[in-house]
Amino acid sequence: MKKKSEKIEINMVNEPEPEIYQLSAKQTIKQILLKSESLNSKEIEELIQKLIEKNSQQQKVKSFNFQKFLLSGPVMDDSQYQDYLEHKKHFNTWRVK
Repeated sequence: MKKKSEKIEINMVNEPEPEIYQLSAKQTIKQILLKSESLNSKEIEELIQKLIEKNSQQQKVKSFNFQKFLLSGPVMDDSQYQDYLEHKKHFNTWRVK
């Protein structure tokens, strides 16, 4: 009996299953595929190229934003670095005791 109650508690805390988040994406893909049935092969190739281009652009933007985020972080000047080293020395002496 405990296992059932534990399982309920775990499910209440955990995130929902990933399929829930993918439902709308799957529906959108199905709609696109249904509409693409009326396209000829040249139009399908054009659609594929546009999707590939859009995907590569999104990946470039994501990596650029992450790089920009990393490079825009805080920087220590010399006095702050000296303070850091002094604090580190005090912590190390306290930790070793």
